[in-house]
Amino acid sequence: MGNSETMIIVEDFMATGIQTLCETDSIVAAAALMEKYNCYHLPVINAKQKLIGLVTHRDLQRALPSQFFPPSEHGIQPEAIPVSEIMRRNLITVSPDAGLHQAAMFLRNQRIGCLPVIKNDKLVGIITDSDFLAVAVELLTELDHLEPIAM
Repeated sequence: MGNSETMIIVEDFMATGIQTLCETDSIVAAAALMEKYNCYHLPVINAKQKLIGLVTHRDLQRALPSQFFPPSEHGIQPEAIPVSEIMRRNLITVSPDAGLHQAAMFLRNQRIGCLPVIKNDKLVGIITDSDFLAVAVELLTELDHLEPIAM
């Protein structure tokens, strides 16, 4: 696929219309949003739609009280903790016209679960490891139709 006209790009498979947070949202609100929309990555944006951070399911698991990690002895309630306290700030992003193959290899090599997609300094989508699983299933389905049936 050396021809750029046939190259599959991130925009072809990225999720758009994604749920986002602002940095003052609480970690409890973030957890509720993840549960409601069944997602594991929530970009944090400012008023100009610029990406300033990312909260992952794993970040929330570490931050929220549980039976293994009881609430703070200092009396700080989770509802009072903003996502700015736990969000990841040094993010790696991708352009919508980047090659899908390169993005997949990068996710695998860096062992990260998602790449926010940025165009003109604004968040336009996200591509996750789950999206790449969908791509793999689609390709395997196509291959199944191409292979001769064994008798």
